[in-house]
Amino acid sequence: MGYATVLVDVPVPAGEGLFDYAVPPSLDEAAVVGVCVRVPFRGRRAMGFVFARPTTPAVSEVREVIAVDDAYPPLTEEMRRLIDWLAQRYLCSYPDALHVIMPPGPRTRVESVIQLAVDETTASARADAVEARAPGQSRVIRALVAEGPMTIERLGEAAGVKDPTAIVKLLSGQGTVLKESVWRKGVGPLLETLYALAVSEGEAVQAAEATLRRAPKQARVLKTLADRGLPSSAAEIKTMAGVGPAVLASLVAKGLLRVERCERRRGPEVAWTDQAAASVVPTQAQGTVIKSIAEAIRNRRSERFLLHGVTGSGKTEVYLRAVEAALAGGRSAIYLVPEIALTPQAVVGFRARFGDDVAVLHSRLSNGERYDEWRRIYGGKVRVAVGARSAVFAPFRELGLIVLDEEHEGSYKQEDDPRYSARGVAEHRAEEHGAVLLLGSATPSLESYFAAAGPAPRYRLLRLTTRIGGRPLPGVSLVDMRAELAAGNKSVLSLTLREKLAERLARREQTILFLNRRGFSTFVLCRSCGYSARCPNCDVALTLHSTGPAGPELRCHYCDFVRPVPDVCPRCGSSYIRYFGAGTERIADEVKKLFPTARVARLDADAVTRKGAHAAILRSFRDGEVDVLVGTQMVAKGLDFPRVTLVGAVAADTALNLPDFRAAERTFQLLTQVAGRAGRGDPGEVVFQTYQPEHYSLLRAKEQDFEAFYAAELEVRRGLGYPPFTRLGVIIVSGVREQPVIDAAQDLADRVKAAAGEATEVLGPAPAPFARLRGRFRWQILLKSGPGADLEALLRTAQDEARHRRGAGELRVTVDIDPQDLL
Repeated sequence: MGYATVLVDVPVPAGEGLFDYAVPPSLDEAAVVGVCVRVPFRGRRAMGFVFARPTTPAVSEVREVIAVDDAYPPLTEEMRRLIDWLAQRYLCSYPDALHVIMPPGPRTRVESVIQLAVDETTASARADAVEARAPGQSRVIRALVAEGPMTIERLGEAAGVKDPTAIVKLLSGQGTVLKESVWRKGVGPLLETLYALAVSEGEAVQAAEATLRRAPKQARVLKTLADRGLPSSAAEIKTMAGVGPAVLASLVAKGLLRVERCERRRGPEVAWTDQAAASVVPTQAQGTVIKSIAEAIRNRRSERFLLHGVTGSGKTEVYLRAVEAALAGGRSAIYLVPEIALTPQAVVGFRARFGDDVAVLHSRLSNGERYDEWRRIYGGKVRVAVGARSAVFAPFRELGLIVLDEEHEGSYKQEDDPRYSARGVAEHRAEEHGAVLLLGSATPSLESYFAAAGPAPRYRLLRLTTRIGGRPLPGVSLVDMRAELAAGNKSVLSLTLREKLAERLARREQTILFLNRRGFSTFVLCRSCGYSARCPNCDVALTLHSTGPAGPELRCHYCDFVRPVPDVCPRCGSSYIRYFGAGTERIADEVKKLFPTARVARLDADAVTRKGAHAAILRSFRDGEVDVLVGTQMVAKGLDFPRVTLVGAVAADTALNLPDFRAAERTFQLLTQVAGRAGRGDPGEVVFQTYQPEHYSLLRAKEQDFEAFYAAELEVRRGLGYPPFTRLGVIIVSGVREQPVIDAAQDLADRVKAAAGEATEVLGPAPAPFARLRGRFRWQILLKSGPGADLEALLRTAQDEARHRRGAGELRVTVDIDPQDLL
């Protein structure tokens, strides 16, 4: 009897997931490495993949593989190596690594469902108890009482909650609900019944004329299909000929029609309809850059490029030409954007250049769409994949190029297991395939630029220093809001910004106003006693939203806790309740009050809850139906509208106050990117409103001088021992009771410090910046590893130690390597 090491698709701790099984003789030939199998696992059947065929098992007692299953296509050799690499590099389980590589299951799959952890009476009582202060929680509990276990997506629909994930985490921590893995019927090929002529078109017309009087409906069908010349579905025939299935069945019985079962592709909708030009003539600077990249692709060199190009310098054309070079060499390409919202316009540009040879991959596609797009790539039917972070795993066999546009964006880091970096995965896959990795940005991350311009470069630096057509970068003004307040202006909009906005409205030009906070006001305060409305589950202030489902409400952006807006202070009864700070909702409201005839639209997470809403808002802005677009960072990148001549950053220094070492870098990047939206056609202007006009990140953003910012920030990082001079690891210990969290974090920190060498500094434990989130207390341990330190090994030690503490039950330990933020 042979043996197989199987990656079993069940929830297991990090680093686990491979189990040995015996392969009965009847399955020995079919159970080759990579195929899908069914195996017994802890009292039930589970699905898995043969990962290896060892000659002897690692354990003395093994159970037998039950069956070989063709539910999934086999894992390729590279996919198996990639899964193993992900599990080792990002300290995740093998099933977690599998899930980001494979599409949703085609026939049956293990699926997480949410169910009650208490009886219905207790659940109903808890729903009653929280109904007034947390209606979202109450609706989730009542939906589970009424309908029983369901997926997170279905729960959101049943409870009327946009995204119930945070609520489920909170209720899970309180012991009200739990997740369970169950078998579900999955997605498969969408087979469609089509009707086609079983005779020639001439014979069909003759038959139609012969039966016109006694069977006019049958005659219409025959003539319709003869004219169309294509097999058609029953719905299409009904639309064209006005007949039902009975008529079609009669024609099939007569041998005049035949039935075909064909697969229909579920293509993702691309609502953005603006067609890009098929090709443009590159500038001399673009041509030089393109030549360097194309040469590396042709020579199959696994080279890494960093393209530093100012906003509007034509980086997209460079990407398209690089893809052309990969395809010309018979290879494939992956193009990544930092946010799903940017994929529609990217897909339009790529399809204009490459036609249907483009697949789309991201997490907001339906399961059927993702399955079909993944199979097109796996089967070699397309050679280009466009998408967000997860598209880096597109299963191409012959990769020639991977592009990360806006490579500095933190969204390229996955925040849930497996906590991978798309940049890290792209580097690994490019090395495996002998492919070119092309990173591009107007504001590269400090780590990437250091890797290209530092003392030991790993990337080759390419530059585009001027805009297409010689258009100047927009002029930037810094407005000191302290002076505005001293002059008596208490508005969120400075006099300078209001004057420039009025000028644009008079000239029928467009304006973008940027504020990276949604809602109306950012906190509520009693001026008598100092009471501040805060979330009872999270260590954050509640945000005022003036347009909630039932009117104005206070909402937590982390756990979705909602409460009514108080008329008087809940603590002292005073009526001196005031609202401070501003969000996009308030800015839009302010513009409408100042300029009643202005057409104002908002682009933030609250405004794009419906599918296609994001593209619809941008389309109306592009078509000139909107004068002023107010938004969060959704408006800061990827937008190219020639009529935008004014950009205003309403609170340019917001991110500077966050307790994160990347705060200055993110401020500079965001401001430079949003400033780049102006002056794409006519000359543009930018206004930065700030209370810290002397800060170097704002001054360098005003000058749009990346090199000067890089030099200043690099010295700050060097002095504090942060990346790129070290690597970071974070361990978060959380639980519903604070003291066990503190004790566990201290014990874990002591053990990690004992294992760490001189090259690693272990800081903490200390309360996390958000010390309580979704009802759980959080303590943090930070590791700074210098050259020569094995950070992965240290974090693996922490995982192993945490596993021994599972008896504590409520405690959770999360490990993140190379985190993008420390919040």
